[in-house]
Amino acid sequence: MTELRIQPRSFILRISQPDTQQLAASPRRVYLRMANRTVVTREAGNIITVTAGASLGGHRAVVIDSGVAQYADSTTTGNATRVVGLTKGAITSGTSGEVQTYGELVEPSFAWTPGEPIYLGTNGQLTQTVPTSGFILQVAIAITATKIFIKQREPILIS
Repeated sequence: MTELRIQPRSFILRISQPDTQQLAASPRRVYLRMANRTVVTREAGNIITVTAGASLGGHRAVVIDSGVAQYADSTTTGNATRVVGLTKGAITSGTSGEVQTYGELVEPSFAWTPGEPIYLGTNGQLTQTVPTSGFILQVAIAITATKIFIKQREPILIS
C-alpha cells in the first residue's frame, strides 16, 4: 500500500490497487494514474476532476466505477456509499470533467422548492421526491429555486 501525506491539511491518500502506475503531488493537487489514464485529480476546495466512462449530463450524481465516472443510481444499493458528487457540466465519454463534492452550486435552469432536501434518483438525476426502492441518499438542500448546497447525508437502505 502507498500512503501520501500532504501538509498542512493532513490530506491522506491510501492506494491499494495493484495497477496504480504513478502518483504525483503538488501543494494544490494530487494525481492518481491507473492504466495510463488520470482517474481522479483532487484539487484544493470541493472540486475533483474525473474521467467519464460514458457521456454524462451536467448536474448529475456520479460514482467512480472501474476507474471512471458513471451515473449513480438510487436503485443500485452498491452505489449507496460511493457517490462522489455532482457533475458541474456535461462530460463526453473518455474525457475529463469537473465534479463538485460539497458547497453551493447555482444553475439557472434549476427549479427546486427552497428549504427542501434533494435526493439521488435514478441515472444520476436529482429529485425532491423520496425514493421508494434501493436506498435514500440526500445529496443537497435547496437554498433557492436555482441554488443548492451539496452536502451528502448517510444513506438509508430501503428494505
